[in-house]
Amino acid sequence: MVPTVEGSKVLKIPQGIQGGTKLIMKDMGVPILNYPNRRGDQVVHVNHLETPKKLSKEEKNSSEALYPRRESRGRSQRGEEPCRKGKSLRI
Repeated sequence: MVPTVEGSKVLKIPQGIQGGTKLIMKDMGVPILNYPNRRGDQVVHVNHLETPKKLSKEEKNSSEALYPRRESRGRSQRGEEPCRKGKSLRI
C-alpha cells in the first residue's frame, strides 16, 4: 500500500526490481494548478530493496506457493516494462 493524496492505493512491485528504482503512478499525484480536473504523477522511490534478478524454477514455484498472485483491484496498471537501476518505471 502506498499513501497518496486520496488515501492508500495498491502498487504492484514488478518482479526483479532493485533498490534505487522509481515507480511512477500516473495521475495519482496532486491536482495541477488552474486545472482542477487533472492530476500530476506520483513518484515512488524504491529504497533498501534487494531481490534476485533470476530465480530457479524451484525457487519460483516455492515463492508462488507461499505468496499466490492477487487479482488487481480498482485502477488498471499500465505500461509495465523492465528498467535498470536508477531508471523510472511508468505504472
